[in-house]
Amino acid sequence: MFERRYEVQGELAVLSALHVGSGEVEVIKGVGGREGSNEEPPGVARIVRDHAGQPYLPPTTLKGLLRRIGEEILSDEAVSDLFGVIKDSGDGSGVMGAILARGATLDRAGDATNYPYAATAGALLGAGVFVAARTAIDPLAGVADDHKLFFQETVAPGAVFKLRLLLISRKDKPERIESLKAILAMLAAKNGVAVGRGKADGAGALLLRRESLNIVERRIGDDGKLTKTPVNFVLPEPRRERRTPLPWRGTFICKGPFLSVDSSHDPNAGRKDEDDKGAPQLVYQRGAKLQPLELGSQVAGVLRARARWIMGLKALKAGLDSRSVDPGAGADKDTNARTVRAPSDVIALDLTPVERLFGVAGFAGLLRIEKLRFSDGTPIEISSVKLDHFSGAPIDKALFATRAMTGVRLELALALQDRGGVGTPTPDDKELFDALLGDMEEAGLTLGHGVNKGFGWFQFEKGVRDAK
Repeated sequence: MFERRYEVQGELAVLSALHVGSGEVEVIKGVGGREGSNEEPPGVARIVRDHAGQPYLPPTTLKGLLRRIGEEILSDEAVSDLFGVIKDSGDGSGVMGAILARGATLDRAGDATNYPYAATAGALLGAGVFVAARTAIDPLAGVADDHKLFFQETVAPGAVFKLRLLLISRKDKPERIESLKAILAMLAAKNGVAVGRGKADGAGALLLRRESLNIVERRIGDDGKLTKTPVNFVLPEPRRERRTPLPWRGTFICKGPFLSVDSSHDPNAGRKDEDDKGAPQLVYQRGAKLQPLELGSQVAGVLRARARWIMGLKALKAGLDSRSVDPGAGADKDTNARTVRAPSDVIALDLTPVERLFGVAGFAGLLRIEKLRFSDGTPIEISSVKLDHFSGAPIDKALFATRAMTGVRLELALALQDRGGVGTPTPDDKELFDALLGDMEEAGLTLGHGVNKGFGWFQFEKGVRDAK
């Protein structure tokens, strides 16, 4: 029976590079490869777009995001009431949720001027969209795999999407609107909330602008007439998670060069003749204010490699096969064999701490990156002698120029979340999380391209545990 509805509207601001994938991989002219080259152009993972071709946030993405927030701050009963219960194939049970989400359309595009491929493929990508090139991580060495890139269409920070929700309420459920306000308060918190539950790095952070939030109550009165009344409200202060996620935050400094290669850079562009040296051969991947582009995969891949190293050493000391700590990785990996299709599979597969922290297909990793921000970097050009690829000998009068960043500061916040049930961290999960933190605090992080040459060596400065 129709008693009352709450219509919720607001603006979602994109704080960091956002990718909500459509599942499609296509070749985009101007992305990867060089004109006249025999190299096969790479496929690009596309984002979801609406009927007008604009970036779009599907209802399932938004409802999943809101539910994840609710699971952290509300009771299980409140979460089930707001978001429903999935129909179980065994007994046929299932309950519809009280929150309905509409797809969020793009209201304003971000500025992607300095971002990779925004200029060369801008007409095909659209305003405020670029292509990020993510480097694959060698699981054994923990460094970037040579010549292995994954291209991803991405929405630039600064974009704004329209949020539209509908809450079905009843006289006997006045707590529903208060629960929704608590969720929205978390979404409006300073650093926003990362989208992309299936990855430790998320797929971009969204922030609800408090001043844009508008709630209207629709109710059928005793006279049968439909009334529309604005709701006067103040969002509460964000709650601490109901299930404490063991948060940590720290800062690192890279006193030497740092380089995450911009594959869109063409050193021969604008070159007039053979004597013209042109631009540097390698250039760092830029983002806002010409600072290094912030991608969670830059850290998540390295952390997984370090976790694999830590647990591998522990396994060797116990006389076990070190590959058993992350059986889904490596050259002989069997991805399908490590796929979770139902909660019971988590127990049946006996997921290792590495898999539980960083995830496998069907099971989101418990470790999440809550904040990743580069700052204070200064561009620097480094010239070195060009080497012959076959002999390894220097080529006479040939120099190789690289434009990197120096003095880059990294702010990083991590958390080990507790999702309840099979998503509750085990003692082994917590032990590995603590070991990772200790490893970072002692050895720092090596990120980006050329770490074997001294690039991207981030030294730990300070950190705080159990702090938001």
